[in-house]
Amino acid sequence: MARNDGLDMMDNWIYESILCTGIGPETNLAPIGVRKKGDDLVLDLFMGSRTQKNLELHPDFSINFPPDAGHFYLALQDSASLAAEPASEIRALLLADARLVIEAQVKNALSMGEKQRVFAREVCRHVRGKARLYNRAEPLLLESLIVWTRREIMPAPQLEEVLLENQRIINRVAPQSQYVHQIASLVSACQTMRAKRRSSHAGPAKQ
Repeated sequence: MARNDGLDMMDNWIYESILCTGIGPETNLAPIGVRKKGDDLVLDLFMGSRTQKNLELHPDFSINFPPDAGHFYLALQDSASLAAEPASEIRALLLADARLVIEAQVKNALSMGEKQRVFAREVCRHVRGKARLYNRAEPLLLESLIVWTRREIMPAPQLEEVLLENQRIINRVAPQSQYVHQIASLVSACQTMRAKRRSSHAGPAKQ
């Protein structure tokens, strides 16, 4: 269902968030990528992680989109410094200064070897001031373009390795987006450049 807050999640894009799971002393904050598939919110969690264990015991959790990337660092390194408050519709905590919060409940889960795929439903959301969704494709494309400007001084194999890794991630986090086509164009240009350099280094063919 479309929202009127301008914060629709694109199907199958992965958005970086901070999940708050568990209750009481088991409460845990963790940066997690979340994607939308139809009406479901989908999480891929490592089996045995605190987040995965918490959601098995307690299905309520919040998805928090903070005001800046520094909050992801704090969630990993100094979570006690992040203020939390009770959710309005579920038994879970929210990040007090998150710009967008989605209160959610687990519907079911699917075992996938070392990972578990969790399907959840959105219960409600809160938008506080100017909010944004974090997707890695745009900054990765920007970084790729910066690297591309160094193509005359950077070893071609190293350049191609960086671009291919960025392409792998972009294809995964923003499928069927303009970023997929743009990074593919850069990779193709890099491979063409490498082929020309190899040809020039080989010299003229011997008669």
